[in-house]
Amino acid sequence: MAIQNRKSRRKGVALLLVLGILATTLGIGFVLIQQSATTANLSVNVDHQQRARLAAQTGIMIGLRAVQEGTWAGVATSTSQDLGNGDSFTISYAIGDPRLNQSSTAAEWAEYAMRVTISVVGTSQPAQPGMAASTHNKQAVVQLVRKQFQSSPAGWSDVQSYTLYAWDDGKALNMELPFCVHGDCYLQGALTLADSYPNDEGNGKFEGRVDDLDIWGSWTTYDPMGAPTVTWSGFEWDFDETDPATVSVDLQGNQDAVFAGVVLDKDGRNPDPDNAIEIKSGNTISLGGIDVWSNSQLSISVWIYLQKHNPRDHVIVEKSDGTNVYWAVGVDKNKAYFEVRSEGQTKRAKGTTKVKKNEWTHITGVYEDEDVKVYVNGVLDKTVAHSSSSSIVDTNSGAAVIMGRHAPGSALVRYLTDTMRLAKATAGPFEIDLRPFNGDITYHGPNQPKATKDLLKKNLGLVTSETPRDDTPPATHPGTVTSYQLFDGGPTYNIPVMPAEISGTEYTFDALTNPLGIYRCTGGLTLNDNSSITGMVITDGTVTVSGSDVTMDATNLPGLDGDSTIYQIPAVVGGSDIKVETGAANCQWQGLVYASKFELLESSVSSFQLTGKLVTPEIIVNKRSGWDLGESWWQSALNTFLSAEDGDGYYFPTSLGLSPVPAFYIQPETSATEYLWPDWSQPLYEADPTDGVLRWKIIWME
Repeated sequence: MAIQNRKSRRKGVALLLVLGILATTLGIGFVLIQQSATTANLSVNVDHQQRARLAAQTGIMIGLRAVQEGTWAGVATSTSQDLGNGDSFTISYAIGDPRLNQSSTAAEWAEYAMRVTISVVGTSQPAQPGMAASTHNKQAVVQLVRKQFQSSPAGWSDVQSYTLYAWDDGKALNMELPFCVHGDCYLQGALTLADSYPNDEGNGKFEGRVDDLDIWGSWTTYDPMGAPTVTWSGFEWDFDETDPATVSVDLQGNQDAVFAGVVLDKDGRNPDPDNAIEIKSGNTISLGGIDVWSNSQLSISVWIYLQKHNPRDHVIVEKSDGTNVYWAVGVDKNKAYFEVRSEGQTKRAKGTTKVKKNEWTHITGVYEDEDVKVYVNGVLDKTVAHSSSSSIVDTNSGAAVIMGRHAPGSALVRYLTDTMRLAKATAGPFEIDLRPFNGDITYHGPNQPKATKDLLKKNLGLVTSETPRDDTPPATHPGTVTSYQLFDGGPTYNIPVMPAEISGTEYTFDALTNPLGIYRCTGGLTLNDNSSITGMVITDGTVTVSGSDVTMDATNLPGLDGDSTIYQIPAVVGGSDIKVETGAANCQWQGLVYASKFELLESSVSSFQLTGKLVTPEIIVNKRSGWDLGESWWQSALNTFLSAEDGDGYYFPTSLGLSPVPAFYIQPETSATEYLWPDWSQPLYEADPTDGVLRWKIIWME
């Protein structure tokens, strides 16, 4: 019994051992199976992550190709593509560059609106149920390679060459001193230049050459064709100077002659073919306020080469205070004359010999023994007895002596001529050229008064040319513009509306919402003190500048590939007038300004400076307060100036006690700048002209 029980216990222990071994074996097998399954899942995940990455890579390449080929739908769009076997990608396009912000450099921030971010999500979905999809993100940023702008209207190219483009032949161009328009000008309308200032146009103008002028006051013997034997030294000018001389030396050392617009280096008379001077269009030579010493003798001799007959006097040389002529030599209706004032009475001896054009003629006037005589080529031509009892020639050191027209001449002509002299001076007192115009002038000839043509060509020394009548505007106002687009596929930017009046406010561009800085006004716009606009303003009505320190700056557009030219859109497109009121001062504008009329009102403080272009059919620059002093004031000021003039470096504009610095000043840009006139219903930048698509360069890619 005991033996059987021990056998039964041994069998139970063996069974337990077998069961334990089986359990261990099964456990190990389960672990191995579980490990095998995990390894398989890991392998599947790694495979799908790689496939998602490849899908993203494929998507970025397709996205880049789409923008290059022009097949994309534009920014703020997305597209997806199934690659099969659970793989796919989604491409989205957004304007800008996520790496840029307002802290970036100005150059980079300006390119924000020219860049597009391409974002791709690659996806791989395992086939096994319950397994999550693998994804991979990839980005690239591209920038537009700008090949060309949209074309401006056909007539707009004409504007590019001119600082002032006044295109309507029926509109007025009234411009009063002091103003400056530097650069070339196109003028269809009639230009009225400085009409408020006395011109005395045509009064005694001499047209021709002059050589060897001698003035003597006392002699013992006299030769009408040669120098007398003198007891008192007089004045003697041979006019042998060459360009760029501005004075002729008195060989007697008493009074140099000052040139005001005469032409040098002309051939002199035979048989002494030295240099001579040429006087035209009211230009003059100033001899100060010279007098002969109180005596009963006076002689004036000169060689002339008359180039134009005039029904009025041709004044060769004259001493006058504007009211009284003290002595003069000239040609009246082709006959030489000499006149002298003594004891308040003037007598003129006018010859009978015809002074011929285009040949040298010697004229001498002699006063002695109370007789007034005139000689032509050494031959006595006329004698007139003077009725004075003392026979002493009247003197007045305050009366000017000039050659070329009646003294003291035209205040306007001398003012303009001296602005030309100042411009030619190597070291003038002003930093700017004070001439009202200093570039080439293209005008519609029949519209321009002869006096204006003479002032431009002969007193300001400008090159002028004529153009046919044409009142076609180079462009038209764009009307109501509410949005714009930079390139096809880019975002549409809404144009903000400005209030009708601004003061102490700055408007500028915003790279995110308004990259060109375009603003619009549904009516007019009034700009008060410290108003500032950087960009472009389009108005339906009048722009009124009523405050001081008003600035306007056009922005430089992102340029074209390989082109250093600066491109701009207009700073102002006015639907009506631009009016600078009397309180406006220190107004600095830059860019192209377009308006139906530009007017600077009369003021003592108004100042408006534009660097760029003015395109308008009509321009009115009113006179500066304090300058409209009347004809007698201006002529008296001229006489005082001429009688005191002594050599070079003495200029009429700087002698008046009035500042000649212009209130209205336009100058071109110093760098090459092209101004565009876009059609705002179309993108500003156009496709590459060689293949008709936009081109892009990769800025960066993950």
